[in-house]
Amino acid sequence: FLLGLLNNSSYVIMLAGAKEISEGGVALVFICNVLPSFMCKLTGPIWFHKVKYELRIKACMILMSSSFIIVAFSHDYRGKLLGVAAASL
Repeated sequence: FLLGLLNNSSYVIMLAGAKEISEGGVALVFICNVLPSFMCKLTGPIWFHKVKYELRIKACMILMSSSFIIVAFSHDYRGKLLGVAAASL
């Protein structure tokens, strides 16, 4: 329950801060927030069974932590969008 709540919170926080992340590029932030997770879900049946569950959880923890750090300390909008994309995975 708690992991699902935390996973959803990063999505909501990134969308709520879209105006501050990229001035005038709210749609771009939305695309960077949705497209990577959509591609992961689309291709998931091909590779989910090949990756251990423990590794997937650790990767999610690292990506979520690094996404907030990247968005917070990046000065360029491309870096911030990379952080948004990392949060969506």
